[in-house]
Amino acid sequence: MNPPKDAIVLCIDEDGPLSVRPYSGSTWAKSGYPKRIRATYSRIEAVVQMVAAFNPHDGTGFAKCYNVKNFETFLDFLAEVERHYPDTKVHIIWDNLSAHKKAKRIWNIYNPDSLFSFHYTPSNASWLNLIEPWFGTINKRALNNSDYKTREHLMIALYQAIFYSNVHSKPYRWKKVDVA
Repeated sequence: MNPPKDAIVLCIDEDGPLSVRPYSGSTWAKSGYPKRIRATYSRIEAVVQMVAAFNPHDGTGFAKCYNVKNFETFLDFLAEVERHYPDTKVHIIWDNLSAHKKAKRIWNIYNPDSLFSFHYTPSNASWLNLIEPWFGTINKRALNNSDYKTREHLMIALYQAIFYSNVHSKPYRWKKVDVA
């Protein structure tokens, strides 16, 4: 990736639905003690749809949580991106989700002077979007071995995981792995 010097590259995607329920994962329990997660739970509150942007050149990201996932969600998030990077050329990489395409069309109609350039990953290759491994890290930190009681607690944990990730950020480096 070699964007122009005065441009930012952001990988954008949604993560969810993330629900208020017990998640399995590693535990701090002493060796020999069983992991404990309640067998039953009731979903009292709605799920969380997180939309995020990841900058692979510095390893930082930011997100916003929503109740639903639709083109309006992405339009709102594009406005958030514009607030984070005013007067900056932004190259946005995202997948071929129809909500992304509709949001792009509407964004370009209402913001004809926008500095955004949109790029899509190929069909069935959304794994090429570098935000996916970042989501894995955030979800591992926020969700593994957790049992949040409310939607707000879940969102706070996600934002804390993003904050921690940004404090300890590193530029993303592609690695060649030899497979036998």
